[in-house]
Amino acid sequence: MLYLDIKRRIILYHFLLVLLLVGGIGYHQYKYQLQSHINSVIQYHLASSSSIVSKFSQAISGANYANIQMPGFITELKRNKKLYAMRVVGFSGNTKQPFKVLYKQLAGEIWREEYPENYLSDIQSKIDKLQELLLKKNSDHVKIVFLIERNQEKFQRYQKNQLLSENNRKLIDSFKKLKATFIDFKTKKLFISIPTDNKNGGRVQISFDISEIENIKLQILENILYESILALTLSLIILTILSMQITSPINKLSAFISQNHKEHNLSDVPCIKRKDEIGNLAKMLYSLLEQSKNYENQLEKLSRKDPLTGLGNRRELESVFVNIQQTEKMLTAIFYIDIDNFKKYNDCYGHNMGDLALQKVASSIEGSLQRKGDCAFRLGGEEFVVLISVFDIEQMENIGERIRHNIQNLEIEHKLNPPQNVVTISIGAYFKKLNSEKKTIKFLVEMLNSADQNLYLAKKRGRNCIITSQLKND
Repeated sequence: MLYLDIKRRIILYHFLLVLLLVGGIGYHQYKYQLQSHINSVIQYHLASSSSIVSKFSQAISGANYANIQMPGFITELKRNKKLYAMRVVGFSGNTKQPFKVLYKQLAGEIWREEYPENYLSDIQSKIDKLQELLLKKNSDHVKIVFLIERNQEKFQRYQKNQLLSENNRKLIDSFKKLKATFIDFKTKKLFISIPTDNKNGGRVQISFDISEIENIKLQILENILYESILALTLSLIILTILSMQITSPINKLSAFISQNHKEHNLSDVPCIKRKDEIGNLAKMLYSLLEQSKNYENQLEKLSRKDPLTGLGNRRELESVFVNIQQTEKMLTAIFYIDIDNFKKYNDCYGHNMGDLALQKVASSIEGSLQRKGDCAFRLGGEEFVVLISVFDIEQMENIGERIRHNIQNLEIEHKLNPPQNVVTISIGAYFKKLNSEKKTIKFLVEMLNSADQNLYLAKKRGRNCIITSQLKND
């Protein structure tokens, strides 16, 4: 996982905050400017559609399809290049017949969307009657032929309009769903619905091509992006300067803490003379360092002692072993001591009495060591270790026997440790000539393991005795 120091985190977190703020402001600015442009486009097209609405309002009132299909009006509609399509619905002023027409810029004409149910049959009936009149001798053949052609044109226009309506069914359906002004960004079309001002009312529904909205969007985004980059760059510069002012003194304090402080005075602490929070931090750090050194010294002493017995612990044993000093004629001996049946003692007399027994045994072991340099240790539970220097095996056995005898003479009652019925110990002893290469923790463990094996033999032999042997030569 990537690690970031405080300086970079300050810059990163604040930069992310600025990024969110700039992004939020930019987003709202984009929405506001885009909506402003959309409103302007809508108002423009509403204003430009007023003459169209007026023209269709008159046509609806008289159910006059001819006027709106005049070439002049069609040409006027074609001039509006943004006009994509249009649908007009209403009811005539007198007959209240439905009035529905459609216009599409690509088609270039206006056509009726719906016809009366009997419209086609009425035309056919008129044509048939006119053809009958044409057979009569006294009829006006020129007029009748003209009327027949007119009705045939209506028939053809009907078929054409029906085909146009069928081909533009999706467009008609979209207009039918139109309830209010909206923009379809997918098709880039503006749909507006304007009420007519004729007697029975109606609506002119118009669709405008506003594909330029994409260019407007890009332009708005470019402007906002430029402003955002400028704001973020300035923010990054300011954040870098501020973070350096904060982290630089902290780094100095950190470097000071990582050094050896034994010879340092209060005046050596960086930023100690500052009057701000960092100065207070420097003073507090120095105070904590002084306290930690005192505690460290105390803990170092405590960490080497067994709290119950006051003897050295395993850590103290290792330290003494690797630093042991002795002449070439002397041997190093280890006693691995275990109180016999001590678990039964705790079960019988309780753990409080067990702790007292441990303290008495520890005191007796330590008191049995009469020479400077001989040390006793408690490894845990009822297990003790004695580290001594001797000239021969006889001296070692004498010391071990003295320890065993002194503890038995304490006469600490132990009914479950027959046949003595007092607290006794078993000892496993090993000795070896040490040189500088063998004074290691690894070799200590080997000697302890060997002594522990002899302790096992002492237990097996019946307890309350000492078993001794010497390590084989390497």
